[in-house]
Amino acid sequence: MEAPLYLIDAMQEREPLLKFDEKSQVAWIPIKPQGLHSFGEVLFPAKSRTKLRLLVHIPEELRKNEYEVFVRQLYQDEEVGRVTWRLAPRHCQKQPN
Repeated sequence: MEAPLYLIDAMQEREPLLKFDEKSQVAWIPIKPQGLHSFGEVLFPAKSRTKLRLLVHIPEELRKNEYEVFVRQLYQDEEVGRVTWRLAPRHCQKQPN
């Protein structure tokens, strides 16, 4: 995951940083490739627009499979936001008519 360093610090993330860009104050942290990965609780201000990127690497030999990746936001143990991606090989994608 790519996130601003201030956010990673606020989450009290204990994973080692993979990389840190001092100029942009952005860092990359590894997340579990399978199952759940939870981050520390952070309260975002109303209308927050914090930029995050989820970067997914699929080894060449596993790219024939399909995957579903999702990120959800919880507030007081209730889901208040979710983004889901379906990752599939090109031959599985629907072609326009």
